[in-house]
Amino acid sequence: MTPPVGNNRLYALLAVLAAIAAYNFWPRDAAPPVAGGRVTTRGAKPVALDSSPIPAFNPDPAKGGPIEGKVGRNIFRYYNSPTATPTRTPPPPTPTPEWIGPRLPSPTPTNTPIIPPKVPYTAIAIMGPEGSRIVALEEGTRLINAREGDVIDNRFKVLKINRESVDFGFPDLPKSITTRLPVQGAEGSKGK
Repeated sequence: MTPPVGNNRLYALLAVLAAIAAYNFWPRDAAPPVAGGRVTTRGAKPVALDSSPIPAFNPDPAKGGPIEGKVGRNIFRYYNSPTATPTRTPPPPTPTPEWIGPRLPSPTPTNTPIIPPKVPYTAIAIMGPEGSRIVALEEGTRLINAREGDVIDNRFKVLKINRESVDFGFPDLPKSITTRLPVQGAEGSKGK
């Protein structure tokens, strides 16, 4: 049996395409050197090769030279080199101004009197025998019963309960500062 004529043309076409592909993709740099030190490749100009030996590397010792021994620094690591702490010099003292003429005398301190706070209570009655009296105090709607020595609201101390008055002291002030509060119904407080 003979192959059809159309297949022969197909095989010939494939062979031509393979030859063109081989020509285009064949490596051109791998050609062997030609006698006389010249390399030739298809379509390239001839290049002359230098056949002299490569010189050895000898760096100049004045410009760094070769490193002998072990290298002591890693360029990929940060070394914190201690630096000397600068000494701080104190600033110069500020000059004091010179006074022209006589200085004024400094003012003498005056003693300011201590004014005790106002007692906000009203004494309305005194009850009990002479040795253990109780005073009834009123502040707004609040009634407070107190004996001698009691501290009311952490501000006022009942020092003495008299027949017609009550003496208050102040825990935060000197003992000599006192205030006397008259009883409302007593005879001496009627005009006040």
